[in-house]
Amino acid sequence: MPVPDAVRPKILRVEPTNQCSRSCIMCPNKQIIRDQGIHHLHPTLIPQGLFESVRDVVFLQNGEFTEAKYLQDILVLLQRYPVRLHVTTNGTNVTDGLLEQLLATSLASITFSIDSVDPIIFASIRRGCHLDVVLRGVRRVILRKRETDSILPIVQTNVTIMRRNIEALPEALLTLADLGVDVIRVDYARLHRFSVETGDIDRDESLYFHQDLSDKTLAQCRRIVSGRSCKVWLPPMFGRVVVKEDDPSSGQHIANYCQQPWTDAVIWANGNVTPCTGAQEVIWGNLRESSFESIWRCRRANNFRRRLESPHCPKACLQCVCVAESRTSYNRKSWHVL
Repeated sequence: MPVPDAVRPKILRVEPTNQCSRSCIMCPNKQIIRDQGIHHLHPTLIPQGLFESVRDVVFLQNGEFTEAKYLQDILVLLQRYPVRLHVTTNGTNVTDGLLEQLLATSLASITFSIDSVDPIIFASIRRGCHLDVVLRGVRRVILRKRETDSILPIVQTNVTIMRRNIEALPEALLTLADLGVDVIRVDYARLHRFSVETGDIDRDESLYFHQDLSDKTLAQCRRIVSGRSCKVWLPPMFGRVVVKEDDPSSGQHIANYCQQPWTDAVIWANGNVTPCTGAQEVIWGNLRESSFESIWRCRRANNFRRRLESPHCPKACLQCVCVAESRTSYNRKSWHVL
């Protein structure tokens, strides 16, 4: 059944699996598996009526999409529709065969997680990953683009910065830019309480506790990437950010800058549908129990949207990255250490 025009989402965000065989020190994946168990999204749960309006499909990152049990079936499904696919990967399983399958869809972007070009630092953060393997995958995609003289897929690298890799960031930016990637996005590590409690990462890794060092390095990075053809996104520096507390009574409506609950259909590997990627605990419904149409227009969904338009936003939104970016609250410890 097609989705009614009045409620047609434009972006489909799906989690092919929440499983990941790697153990990145800042990632909450182990807690997700402990709480939810391992799930793989079956393509029959994806409402095909969505593809009448959706133009972009984004694979979510709680798990590593290349380990999804039904990945090939999902890719075959996507090949039937003129939708742009966006994926993020740790790069370990990006083989020639998988790349061909991805390119058989309308692959618009592929993002590799590379936090350092120093093999030792990289391995200490992305445990179970090998830098040479990941870089080989990056080169493979870039070479394929050059052979076909195409601007797509956009090749992006995500760099998550913390105490152990911040001083090596300038080298990483120069190396990745020279490699030929299109976009480098740098952001602060968010330390999840579970990861700290289990000893995966120490609180001192948060750059909230090393603000002068962080600001000095980011300033250096801004100078060295100036004029590069590669687009580099750097986070705001601590010393140049205006403090704005996340006050629900401040009159700032989150709906002014967050449109995901209206525009994005978010489907997780266990079938849950949520208002956005940040509020996973706010479950509107499950596709194993209800149709997407009934979930999308249910009372809980409409109430959530209404609260976003009021000064009293939902509690789940206060720690969202949208709030941090829009209210420039990067220097609040509660955002860096959850």
